[in-house]
Amino acid sequence: MSAIWLLSTKGRPIWCQEVLDACEKSQMTSQGIVWVDGDSYPELCLPENWQKIEAPWGGLRAGMQWCLKQFPKASQYGWLADDTHPITEGWDKLVEEAAGTSYLAYCRDGWLSDNWIARPFLEIGEDLGGGLCWGGDLIRKVGWWAPPKLRQGGIDYVWTRLLSGLEMTRYLDDVTVLHKSWRCGARAKDGIDVLPHIDEDVQWAFAYVSSPGFRRIRKRLEAAA
Repeated sequence: MSAIWLLSTKGRPIWCQEVLDACEKSQMTSQGIVWVDGDSYPELCLPENWQKIEAPWGGLRAGMQWCLKQFPKASQYGWLADDTHPITEGWDKLVEEAAGTSYLAYCRDGWLSDNWIARPFLEIGEDLGGGLCWGGDLIRKVGWWAPPKLRQGGIDYVWTRLLSGLEMTRYLDDVTVLHKSWRCGARAKDGIDVLPHIDEDVQWAFAYVSSPGFRRIRKRLEAAA
């Protein structure tokens, strides 16, 4: 089947609507799922290619697991946060094509991409930008989209460690999906940014990349590469 995109959100209905409006304006045509995590967005206006799932709280991982269960043969799996805004027309197809079946592709984010210190890490896959898209076979080979136990924080870190040095990432500098993070001054910090489980997740992610399970997956990827 074709690609599936997950837009995860909690406590930010206005922001979520702005992301959907940006997707429509940039002529996104791939199928999208709005994962409303432990909340209700009754006034959300969905483009025709999107559907909404209002689920009990489970973090980003719950939405990713749901997508893998519902769409086990997707060609690509993409993710948008509720503070990311697609800009480039047809961005979804461009990043899906770059991801193919076996790569992790991502776009210029207007934050790390515009920072002369951070940009080199973005270019080689040691950090990630906006509009993340995984090849479906890559996800199936690894066995998960979000690592075990991680609810939200640290998922991107684990993926960068997993793919480091394997030339399995693709950065698209000519495709823009802005990340309006509080860290770069694009918006104010809010309560969702400081949920207590995020720091716990990050600490667990640091530990997980030294675990035997992580090393086994890494060896599988090394053999494939």
